[in-house]
Amino acid sequence: MIKDSINIPLDELRDRLDEVPMDKEIYITCQLGMRGYVAARMLMEKGYKVKNLDGGFKLYGTVVPECVVY
Repeated sequence: MIKDSINIPLDELRDRLDEVPMDKEIYITCQLGMRGYVAARMLMEKGYKVKNLDGGFKLYGTVVPECVVY
């Protein structure tokens, strides 16, 4: 988990939007990238400023080997 992050599973996101601050840029991650893409689209449609980690942590772990991927 990333320091100071909030873990909200995709299937809970709509019900937990009150936990996602509108005044900050939101960084979305998932294991492979697809759920992150869906979450990012959902938040963008609601007016959030969002960045998604394309390829998810699995790809990130191959590019940044010191990153531990679970």
